[in-house]
Amino acid sequence: MKEFHTSTWYLGTEMPYYKKGIPEESPPKGYYPIYVNHLGRHGSRYVTSPNQAEVLYSTLDEADSRNQLTQSGCILKKQIGDFLALSEGKYGLLTPLGVKEEQGIARRMYERFPQIFGREVRAVSTYVTRAKQSMEAFLEELAKYTPSNNFVALSNGEIDPILRFFDLNLAYLNYKENGKWKDSLRKFEERKNISMPFMAQFFKSSYKLRQEEALELGTSLYTIYANTFNLTVDLGINRYFDDKILYYYWENANLRNFLEKGPSYRGEDLPTNIAFALLEDFLKTSEQAVQTGNVSADLRFAHAETLIPFASLLKLCCCSKQTDHISKVAKIWCDSQVAPMAGNIQWIFYKSSHQGTILVKMLYNEEVMTLPIRPYCKPYYLWEDVKAFYWYVISKLQIPQVGSITEQVKYYTVR
Repeated sequence: MKEFHTSTWYLGTEMPYYKKGIPEESPPKGYYPIYVNHLGRHGSRYVTSPNQAEVLYSTLDEADSRNQLTQSGCILKKQIGDFLALSEGKYGLLTPLGVKEEQGIARRMYERFPQIFGREVRAVSTYVTRAKQSMEAFLEELAKYTPSNNFVALSNGEIDPILRFFDLNLAYLNYKENGKWKDSLRKFEERKNISMPFMAQFFKSSYKLRQEEALELGTSLYTIYANTFNLTVDLGINRYFDDKILYYYWENANLRNFLEKGPSYRGEDLPTNIAFALLEDFLKTSEQAVQTGNVSADLRFAHAETLIPFASLLKLCCCSKQTDHISKVAKIWCDSQVAPMAGNIQWIFYKSSHQGTILVKMLYNEEVMTLPIRPYCKPYYLWEDVKAFYWYVISKLQIPQVGSITEQVKYYTVR
């Protein structure tokens, strides 16, 4: 596998989780950690579907049968065939790297906050196998340090208003399929003539490559290349990409994620607002844990579609800014930082040994975050202030009608 460099950021949401242990700084005098509330994306995985690779391989194979591939095209055809062979039967499942990522986060959580553990650990994942595998890997590692008989783990069903809200909101589903953002993205992708010369290297001049086809195939090749970092294999595909080409395809994908799942245009709050039930859950489970003192941790394992809008709803400067200037999105929002594989948000709670006051510190991908709230002393915030701020955020949201899918989503439609 080639060494990672600055262009690793151009892997987007396919980027593996690279974090080294960060020592826990001392909290304010007299305070000690009591509880952690956690949301994590699943770890590195195989591609979720063979579709892109199969279309690319089929196109190359058909051109090869007509003697229309260059030498580079013949090499690429073999490389894509190798990629399909490596992925066969594993689509969407965690890779060994994904398991290690989750284990590392669990280990560092315990190493930084050992005082927290010893009471109940509540863990929940979505019904999707890679989320379940992430939870299992995390808990197996955590069980090395704290008794597993305190663990309560479950997986939600397909109707999941807390962790898969993006599947339930009818207004959002319509936005995702028919929103004006799609036209903006299409025009943005056409800003440079990158795909035609990039893909033309694989075909002889007798092959009539169309612009739309070149964009589709080039995007597929970019996705395959990025996913090889999750597989930790070097198929040689990197030879086709320099930073200019990588940046072009990453910027397209980054804009798609920004508009479809993230902060989006000014005034277009729907992709963010649909995460309100998860924010409510964070607030309620945190308050319960603080009040009862019976819970060490709440752990959730979900998806990029969960993490991206939730992070935006938290009003963090790194991932909540909106803009109508789509050419500037890459300067204010980076999907590989917002939702890499195993990306996570942790609220760490501290209690005063004398006054009983509760402080909160937020970690994003295990790095300290600044909240849009006056701090008690950076990076610690009074829990009462954090609660008040986020309940206020929720109270101001415009939540469209979700629709009566089943009785199970009443919580989602009627708060």
